[in-house]
Amino acid sequence: MPRCFPTSFQMTGPPVLLPSVSSHPCPETESESLLGKRAVIVEDEGITLLQLSKLLRSEGVKVVGAATNGQEGTDLVLKRRPDSVLMESECPSWMV
Repeated sequence: MPRCFPTSFQMTGPPVLLPSVSSHPCPETESESLLGKRAVIVEDEGITLLQLSKLLRSEGVKVVGAATNGQEGTDLVLKRRPDSVLMESECPSWMV
């Protein structure tokens, strides 16, 4: 069953992976499928990067790159041209 994720939210702590809930189905059409999409993850916390990567791969997303700072992330995005980028909004290593 596909997972529903909010389109925007404010996080104050580390990401939390929530299980799918069958009582709250997320209607998914073919055009909304993540299968085969390409993503780059930019995250300075190693465990969080691994969790995000695992979650995306379980939904059929190809993680084509991962970076731990803003400069590496920018370089990867320009080189790999992913469909999506998951980037931490506040990170001490963003200053380049």
